[in-house]
Amino acid sequence: MKRGILILIILGIHSFVFGNHYMVRNFSRSTYKSGAQNWGITQHESNAMYFANNAGLLEFDGKNWKTYPIINGTNVHSVHFSKNNRIYASTFSEFGYFQKQKNGQFDYNSLVNKYKIKTVGSNEIYKIYEGNKKIYFQSNASVYQYDGDTIVRLPFNKSIDASGFVHNVFFIASSPTGIFMLNGNFFSLISGSEILANKKVCSILPYQDNKVLFVTAFNGTYIYDGVTIMPFNTGIDDFLINNQVFCATTNGKQLVFGTVQRGIAVLDLQNKSVTYNNTYSGLQNNTVLSVAFDNQQNLWLGLDKGIDYVMLNSPIMNMFGTNNLYGAGYTSYLKSNTMFFGTNQGLYTVNYPFPTNSMPLQLNLLKGMEGQVWYLNEIDNTLFCGTDRGAFIINANQAEPIKGLPGTWAFKKLNQYPNLILGCSYQGLFILRKTGKNWLFSHFIKGNFKESSPMFEEDADGSVWFSHWQKGLFRLTLNSTKDSILKVVLYNEEKGLPSNRNNTVFRIGNELIFSSERGFYFYDKKADKMIQHQNWNKLFKTPPSYMRLHEGKNGDVWCISGRFVGVAKKKSAHKYMMDSLTYQILQPKIIIGFEHINFIDS
Repeated sequence: MKRGILILIILGIHSFVFGNHYMVRNFSRSTYKSGAQNWGITQHESNAMYFANNAGLLEFDGKNWKTYPIINGTNVHSVHFSKNNRIYASTFSEFGYFQKQKNGQFDYNSLVNKYKIKTVGSNEIYKIYEGNKKIYFQSNASVYQYDGDTIVRLPFNKSIDASGFVHNVFFIASSPTGIFMLNGNFFSLISGSEILANKKVCSILPYQDNKVLFVTAFNGTYIYDGVTIMPFNTGIDDFLINNQVFCATTNGKQLVFGTVQRGIAVLDLQNKSVTYNNTYSGLQNNTVLSVAFDNQQNLWLGLDKGIDYVMLNSPIMNMFGTNNLYGAGYTSYLKSNTMFFGTNQGLYTVNYPFPTNSMPLQLNLLKGMEGQVWYLNEIDNTLFCGTDRGAFIINANQAEPIKGLPGTWAFKKLNQYPNLILGCSYQGLFILRKTGKNWLFSHFIKGNFKESSPMFEEDADGSVWFSHWQKGLFRLTLNSTKDSILKVVLYNEEKGLPSNRNNTVFRIGNELIFSSERGFYFYDKKADKMIQHQNWNKLFKTPPSYMRLHEGKNGDVWCISGRFVGVAKKKSAHKYMMDSLTYQILQPKIIIGFEHINFIDS
């Protein structure tokens, strides 16, 4: 009951309206068993990730972690995987490369020792770049240019704040003066870059065809079109200025800012939407020292303490982050501009579309609706709510109790009787009747059947299929006035099902499908028994046990069990293709038997 709210929303072309956070996987220092800080990130052609760690070159092959110390035992400050299959690395007064040997281990080769390079003053090597068949090592006072045979030191008479190799040009930024570009072996001041004087640039990045972005720590972002430098409106300048940008990167579609005080902001360069991740939404801490896209266009963060993997490409996003103040999620509903969330702690509301900011989504508890909420459903423009304390009608931000009902599971309109609603409470089945514009409790249904469950469906002939997870699957025949049950039939082994337990009924399109401990069934009315549903069973390697089905607006069917979360994507009538991998990450988060999926839009 403490697993947190789950509401699954598939983000389509309108994803900018959701105030969500990307899913995050944490790697703590105790996991990778190396230094706390991670200053740089690169990816090998084998897809293994490498980090400039306080204790050395940190390797992650997707399963195992290993640290390779650099020659003088100090922290590695920058890393770069080169096309010549080397991983260049640097630290204080030292730079060189790691190269993998036949035994699979990396050996370090010092270029400083090989070329007898003398350090000049403070010589921390901060960044490494590759371009024009050369490797560039940027320190705080000079740049070393390596062509594979020789190293040339390119001196600079001021402090270097940042550098970047962009559009085949090597740039450096120096806050006292502005931006310089490398011409031959000399640095030339870019005309008009005085606008960046006394502004600390922390990242230099490509933008569009031939433009360059200069990201500053405290003064926003600037764009250079080859002629002039001017401010670049990110739409989140206040956030960036107030939280100190430390690093940034781009893949051409997204611009990612890593800050000192509030994690990351991911800016969509096409629609200008922004998504935040910080300690409220899964990061281990808010100080981001390095950031890089991997080959799958997901994001790796080197943190002040730890490493985080941000799943930008996942279709799943986290609505509330790690802020678990609202309890376990059971139901939700969108009505007008209000989203309702029913949890074990109460019925909550929030305005929709959700606000987008760096703080987690804040919900409001509807007055008088504290405690367990099971169910929300709109019938004839009336929103019904089933709770542990009874049944309610929700009007705007007010809850009106339906008199005469105890704890209530669910409500469903009867197809052949539009003025009647069939519901089930802790005391069994009941009827609501529409009188004028109001829905009122009419009566409990009499008969030799007093079971209680949220799982029931009306068949085409008006009979009701009722599922109790322990006692079995029942077919109920009601009289014409719907006040009595005339006939109760239990469907068990004698009626074709493998057992009494875990038999549930779901409506997919106009068809009722029955799930059991050994696959899916359909009801053969002529034979009055259950028959294996081959079309659905063949979507799985073996007939699934206790698989629950939820149909989306587009006809896709979500399939959920204790060990499986997948989507049967509808291709044509009665033909589906199963995606059993994409959404499996949700499986441990779901309260099986009470999972809820709210299909907002595409």
